[in-house]
Amino acid sequence: MALAARAPHIIDGKSRNIPAMRRPTTVNALAGTAMLLAAVLIVLCAIFNPGWLLRNASGRPVSAATAALDAGHYSEARSILVPLAQSGNAQAQLWLAYMDEKGLGGGKDVQEAIALYGKAARSGVVLAERRLGQVYLYGDGVLQDVGKARQWLLVAADRNDAVAQRLLGEIYAKGLGVAQNPAQAYAWLNIAASQGDAVAARERDALLPSLPPAGLARAQLLAESTMASIAGSSAAARSAPLSLAAAEAAAPN
Repeated sequence: MALAARAPHIIDGKSRNIPAMRRPTTVNALAGTAMLLAAVLIVLCAIFNPGWLLRNASGRPVSAATAALDAGHYSEARSILVPLAQSGNAQAQLWLAYMDEKGLGGGKDVQEAIALYGKAARSGVVLAERRLGQVYLYGDGVLQDVGKARQWLLVAADRNDAVAQRLLGEIYAKGLGVAQNPAQAYAWLNIAASQGDAVAARERDALLPSLPPAGLARAQLLAESTMASIAGSSAAARSAPLSLAAAEAAAPN
């Protein structure tokens, strides 16, 4: 069999020239076919089981990081989340942002949290949108900006996040950065309460004495029209293909 040019090999720490034999054409063809089949298999796994791709980006799924976080194993959680977040996993970005916001497993870094929440939000993670609203609303570690808070909370509320809906109701009830509007407050609180938010239900009922019959009727109509709009948006979102970012739906409250 023909020999190729000699190539150096390292064996036992020493460099030696060992003849490298050419592989027959048939072997090369089989190797190429195997590589093609492997690539097809990876694509099929990503399509029919997105969680597989998320798990194999770092060897462990985001759920393993959340379990470590719940157990107080912050270093372990970060070791899982960081490579996933860097590879563009939006759920990992959400959780890593939460850890940065709260200073879990490292120094508190709200600016980094905002940047990561922003990346996850741009990927369509509704809980990242809500967390951005909360960060700006409470102003903990960042300048309070009720305008930005309301913008992000509206995005999350329109995607049927009950906590965002309740917070919007509180903003209008208290007149935070906007004119006080009991009817608007009642509408958002009523929508959140319809999803089982007990706090929103109590706050909604507390508004009743401040609403005259005509104002209450207008607030109820506003709630109904808003709920219809949200339902339409949710139906449109359900008809769209699921993104890899939505493959694992755990999130902080």
